[in-house]
Formats: sequence, structure tokens, C-alpha cells
Amino acid sequence: NPQPPSTPAQSMTTPNVELTKEMLMQSLHLLKKYVSVMAIETRKNYINVVLVELIEKSNDPRVLRAIIQLLDNWFKMKSFENEPSNREKVLLIQKLTYHIENRFSSDSALNIQFLDLIYFIYSDSDLNTMELTSNLDRAFLAGLRSSQHDIRQKFYKLFDDSVSRNFYDRLLYILSTKAWDSIGRHYWI
Repeated sequence: NPQPPSTPAQSMTTPNVELTKEMLMQSLHLLKKYVSVMAIETRKNYINVVLVELIEKSNDPRVLRAIIQLLDNWFKMKSFENEPSNREKVLLIQKLTYHIENRFSSDSALNIQFLDLIYFIYSDSDLNTMELTSNLDRAFLAGLRSSQHDIRQKFYKLFDDSVSRNFYDRLLYILSTKAWDSIGRHYWI
């Protein structure tokens, strides 16, 4: 009985998969230093093709942690001349938000790392601009409903400080300004 030829996926044993994942992690680590010197088209392809595909296809939380660390470096190091645009960063955060919520919601370490980045963006006066934060509402709301009490409290403090103390203004803000659909299935009041 001849055996059917094995596919590449079938021939990958567990040690090979682990080695491949480790090589991927090392590649991400090495490339993060060179993003600022990449040609614009190369950088766009790296972000829009490679990183987005890794976020969407990876089932290993270590890959997402490495991408979050990359984003963290981009947001905290404000000295890059040719750093990725806010639009490119927002794209990655939006993808991360969706995939962390849907595939890695039980990984508390990954959620904490991601929400710490979101908290940093909203609490830093240079980053907390309408251009950036208006596209990150879903990630911010994930912080408001976090299962980690300390993180949830930090986000509620940010939320409370950002809304007027006037009852009418606060009610208007809550009912008409925010898109609450992503938090709808959670009890959060």
C-alpha cells in the first residue's frame, strides 16, 4: 500500500513547529529595530501584510505579545523620524483588539499587556488625540470591562476624568457619543 505524500503541515513535527515559532519571534525582535529605516513601501507591506496576517492567523499568544511589545516601543519612543503613522498603528491595535477578544480572552497575561498599552495611549497627553483615540474606542471599552480589577479601575478613572461632572453633559456623553455595541453583552454598570 503506497502512502500518500505528506503535506508540509503533516510533516511539521512539534519540535519543528516550536523551532519555527521561535525563529518567527526572533525575526520580529530583529526587525523592530529596522522599521524606522525601512522604505515607506517596505514598511507598509511589513505592517499591512506581515503583521496583520500574523495577528489574524496566529494561534500562539507569544506572537501577539511580540507585536504588542513592538507597538509599545513605537508609542513610547517618540524620536523615530520615519516611524509608522498613527493610521498604521491604529490598524494593528484594531486587529489585536478583535482577535484578543475572540481568540485569547482567557489569556490574562496577554490581555494585561494589551490593556496596559491602551491605557498608556489614553493617559499620555501627547498621544490622547482625537485622531488616535477615536479609532480605539473598542479597545478602551475592553479596559472598562476587564476581569482584572486594577486595570478596570484605571480605565474607569480615565473615563470619569474625561467626562464632564455635569449630570446632563455626562448623560449626553454616555448615550450619544460612545459606540457601546462592543460592550453590550457585558454587565458593566
